[in-house]
Amino acid sequence: MLELLPGHTCVHFACHAGQNLAAPSEGALYLHDQPLHVTDLARLDLDTPELAVLSACQTAVGGTELPNEAIHLAAALLLGNFRHVVSTLWPVGDDSARRITDEVYRVLGDSKGCIHPNRTAQALHAAVDQARRRDPDRPLMWASHVHFGP
Repeated sequence: MLELLPGHTCVHFACHAGQNLAAPSEGALYLHDQPLHVTDLARLDLDTPELAVLSACQTAVGGTELPNEAIHLAAALLLGNFRHVVSTLWPVGDDSARRITDEVYRVLGDSKGCIHPNRTAQALHAAVDQARRRDPDRPLMWASHVHFGP
């Protein structure tokens, strides 16, 4: 997977993820053939990455041993030069994740099918706000998504 990333400005991972709270650098996205670890992502040195969307559980959860350090999948992508990362703080259901990301991409996109990563913060805000209005009494369904970046 890592060899496919150069040359792409936007990536979207829709998969399972896991975080090792005792050893956060062992956290990983579970791809079909092998895990993609925090350390793999942190070593990326991409030229033009703009947006990474991690539609997976707990991709912005760090370890318990270093509470002042952000060692997680989202932070690793920031270290790999991605300007914007959308990730989650706790497990999310597939339907909730799909609704949030559908709305994010609706706001990010334009009529020509182009994605504008500089709108990521606003897009996630709009998506979470829409989900909150739909299910105000169920914050676990919509409050887990976070944006890292400008």
